[in-house]
Amino acid sequence: MTQRISLNDDGIRVTQNFTAGALTSTLHEDTLDAFGWTSVETNYTAGQVTSRISNYDDGNKVTQTYTGGVLTSALYEDTLDAYAWATVATTYGVGAAVTMSRETRDSGVQIVSGFAGSQILAGGAFNDYLFGGADGDVFAFGPAGGFDRVMDFADGSDLINLTGFGVDTLVELQGQATLTDTAGGLHMDFGGGNILLIAGFDLAHLGDADFDAGAIV
Repeated sequence: MTQRISLNDDGIRVTQNFTAGALTSTLHEDTLDAFGWTSVETNYTAGQVTSRISNYDDGNKVTQTYTGGVLTSALYEDTLDAYAWATVATTYGVGAAVTMSRETRDSGVQIVSGFAGSQILAGGAFNDYLFGGADGDVFAFGPAGGFDRVMDFADGSDLINLTGFGVDTLVELQGQATLTDTAGGLHMDFGGGNILLIAGFDLAHLGDADFDAGAIV
């Protein structure tokens, strides 16, 4: 048998596909539009879930990825443009704890949030907001980065990565950017529209120990 199709009384059609007798995928479809979703497709390898794609009536599409049967990431997509956001990408760690979330708004602005553990956080080409959370994180910024804001930099715990500008010391930063203390925080202007704001921080507290010199891939 390579395929089995079942139609339930509630209108749910279930299509199961098999390879060499092993279940490889299952598709649930709401044929009567009786539920809040239209379809859910689950894929398997060696009996373990590898991915699940869910489509909802409001246009939301959720793609979940699994490793060893454990949820590792989820991508939410607003396919009907019904909300102010376009996508939300979430990664998971041990015990399905959220480690990072990246919300991309319709405008292109990203809100990047770190949760459990230490993360490397970077925005995109627009004016983005970065939140590290409680653990020591690395905030990365480089050319074509727009105007990004680090909202919760913790001195002595978090680090700044500016290796895209060839910077990993305070002296190098002073040679590459105009540094200004503002009411909102430390303003780093690299020119060309590339600006990094460290909210609630000032130049007097910035030193070489605040920089991360690792390569950001």
